[in-house]
Amino acid sequence: MKDTEIAGRLTLHGVTKDIRLSRKGNVVEYALDQRDFGIKQYSAMLGTLKVKPVVKVQITL
Repeated sequence: MKDTEIAGRLTLHGVTKDIRLSRKGNVVEYALDQRDFGIKQYSAMLGTLKVKPVVKVQITL
């Protein structure tokens, strides 16, 4: 299977964005930045613990 690009729209937290995904064989990957969708970065313990706002999504077809 050859590499292809997939375009679409993703709605999260009431915000819709156009996205492009790269398909390599049976795997589709996308690096999603939660801040682009108005999702606040999670932090705890007065800000000493933070979770990175970029989530890597990988789907096997």
